[in-house]
Amino acid sequence: MGSLTRGLSADYPLPCRVYKGLDVIACPVCGAADDLVVSIDGDDASETASYMRCPDEHRWAEPRFSRRFGVELLQSYLEAGKHL
Repeated sequence: MGSLTRGLSADYPLPCRVYKGLDVIACPVCGAADDLVVSIDGDDASETASYMRCPDEHRWAEPRFSRRFGVELLQSYLEAGKHL
């Protein structure tokens, strides 16, 4: 991963529903699929599950959304000139 994300962490609000294949990623407690937030560690681009949070503050490890994908999202955000 690029050096832009090194040492950064962020709670990134997902702008839309996220699908893995035909399955929507949703809170396992309440079923919320909109307004999810993924926690990103800019130093961890592994295939390990990312931690997510729904609007009702339920938190879980989501294996269909890798930490690598979160770092890629953060990197594209920063490359677009946006700031945390």
